[in-house]
Amino acid sequence: MTTRLMRSMRRISIAALGLLLVAGASTQLSASAFAADMPPAAKINVTPAKYKGDDNLIEFVGTKDDHYRFIIEIVGKNNSYVSIQARKSIRDKIMSGKPVSVEKLLAEEYPGVTLPYGDNIFVGVYWFDKEKAYDPKLWSYQELTVGAPMSRLIRVDNNEAGDPVAVADPATLPENPAAKPADPKLQDKDQKTDDQKADAAADKKPAATQDDKAATPVPVQPIVPQAGQEHKKPAANAQPGEQKLADTGDDQFVFGAASVAMALSAVAIVLVRRRAQSEEE
Repeated sequence: MTTRLMRSMRRISIAALGLLLVAGASTQLSASAFAADMPPAAKINVTPAKYKGDDNLIEFVGTKDDHYRFIIEIVGKNNSYVSIQARKSIRDKIMSGKPVSVEKLLAEEYPGVTLPYGDNIFVGVYWFDKEKAYDPKLWSYQELTVGAPMSRLIRVDNNEAGDPVAVADPATLPENPAAKPADPKLQDKDQKTDDQKADAAADKKPAATQDDKAATPVPVQPIVPQAGQEHKKPAANAQPGEQKLADTGDDQFVFGAASVAMALSAVAIVLVRRRAQSEEE
């Protein structure tokens, strides 16, 4: 009896040891099957509007992947709290590779819902381990105020301690100085200043020198004889002085004056003779 009992106990011990060995091997095999690296990191930046007419922007920094999940947390001015998961259509638009307007995104996805200006917004980025490829120790569980809770989430934005960003109401912001049209008064002032500078530069230009004047040829107008005038050629035996008078036309005046003087002398002789005859009678 004792021998049989001992044999039974030995068999039970061997079976238990075998079970332990199998369990250990299974655990080791499962641990080695997990992904060694963490999921690729990514993050979302929220940039508030700065000037009137601007939009609040949201930008995804990373490589688009269907495993990413975005949990939006909103902390209101009265300490209210809302958390919601961005649905797939929103995730696809956010991961488009360029900044997206929060106002337009909200109008397209939730028509009639206004953006809570002044509230603080934070967007957490998670990797959804739907294939269970990672160690369950990395998983987190998220309760949401809107929608069902989420599990198998791995935080990948490395920004758990980041500060939320307050979205700004563009209507309350100042005008963008770069977008203002130029003041016409300032343009006129600048134009006058340019004109004054040009005039001053012209006044400082040195006057033309005698050499500069001599270098500019002056056209000479040809002498055209007047109508009815005939240019007289000097006689072959004319004296140099007479030739000069003939060339200039002054000889006509000289001969005319001599003729007048001879006529006056003849008149005077006639008058003298008549007076003498009258005295004799």
